[in-house]
Formats: sequence, C-alpha cells, structure tokens
Amino acid sequence: MKRLWFSAVFILIALSLCAFEQFFVYSECNEIIAHIDSAINETDLKAKKEKCAAIEDEWEDFDRKATYITDHAILHSAEISIGTLNDLNNLNAEDTNEALIEAKSEIEQVYDHSKINLSNIL
Repeated sequence: MKRLWFSAVFILIALSLCAFEQFFVYSECNEIIAHIDSAINETDLKAKKEKCAAIEDEWEDFDRKATYITDHAILHSAEISIGTLNDLNNLNAEDTNEALIEAKSEIEQVYDHSKINLSNIL
C-alpha cells in the first residue's frame, strides 16, 4: 500500500513541476517575444538597438533560471540567436529585423519544446 501512495505522490510532484515549468516558460517567452515584436516595429535604428540590448538582458535572466528546468540544447540554440542581437552595431534596419525574427523563432521553439506532454513529465 505504501508503494501506491508513493507512486501517487511522485506523479503529483511530476505533474506539478511540469505545470510550473510551463507557466514559467510561457510567461517569460511571451514577454520576450512581445519585446522582440516591439523592436521589429521600431523605426529608429538607435532605439531598435537599445531594445535589442534590453532583449539580450532579459534573455540572460531567463536563461539562468530556465537551465534548471528546460533542455539545455534548445536553450543553447536560442542563446546563439539572441547573442547576435548585441553585435548589430553596423547593420541596417532590415538585417536587424532578420536577426530579431530568427531570435523570435528560436524562443518560440523553446516554448514549444516545453509544452506539457507525457515525454516532458517522464
């Protein structure tokens, strides 16, 4: 009987951790994606670069926390795309927008990879 209780508690803990991961990743990714959309819509190149620097700072904070609960490989590919945003000093608005769109795509992959499903729980 103790094994049944232990397995029930284990399943509840696993489901709770998965739900916590989903909530955390969902809220953080949506916030970063909203800032990327804002940067894409920005017409002033200087303001766009400032927003890119802010996005990179947000990503560093998210990445530090997300490494505990999310697959490192998917985070690493997004980190590479976000890391290029700070090196956009001499690019025009179109190239900057392309880098932002690529970073947005990588963050959406992080979100999709963290969705609640049986493989993430077990």
